[in-house]
Order: sequence, then C-alpha cells, then structure tokens
Amino acid sequence: MFADHPLVNKKPNYGITAQIRVREGIDVAVAKKALNELAHATRTEAGCLQFDMQQDAQRPDHFVLWQRFIDEAAFKQHFEMPHTKRYVDQNLTELVMHWETHDFN
Repeated sequence: MFADHPLVNKKPNYGITAQIRVREGIDVAVAKKALNELAHATRTEAGCLQFDMQQDAQRPDHFVLWQRFIDEAAFKQHFEMPHTKRYVDQNLTELVMHWETHDFN
C-alpha cells in the first residue's frame, strides 16, 4: 500500500496501533467523520508513512488506528499540527489501549 513512499525504507520507523472508543453521548457518525478528516490531513504530513483506521463491526463505537511515522520525533510533531489539535479539542474519543513499534525494517 505504501511501498512506493520515498521514506518507507528510512530507519528507524515508529508505529502506533491504537484502539479508541467514542465517548459516551457523542454521535458515532460525527466521531467517524472527524477521524476520517484527521487521517486524511495526517497523511499529508512530511513524516507520516501511514494513517489507517477500521471501525469494529461488533462494537461500532470502537476504532483501531494504524499510524506509522519516519521516527518518534515525527509522531510527536503530529500532535503540534493544527488538524490534530482541532481533533483533540473536540474530545470525541478516548484511548482504550495502544502499542508502539520501533524500527520496522
């Protein structure tokens, strides 16, 4: 899917897989739209290699996010981006759990 990305072979790579859920009282469709917008904007960041998400069919208020950056610094920079700050400020979702992966290659 992203094998032709010019940064894909740069070491180290930094990945985050996160399970999140929509906060109680928030419309799942609203949260999903905001997540899609976040994913689209994040994919344009210079250090982003991947940002994909999947909605849990059994629990539609749960999502799994796959994010991959060229390094941990690029991931941290992601949280300084205006689109990320806008998403966080909406307080639509909460983290259930996450996994970090270093040095994919």
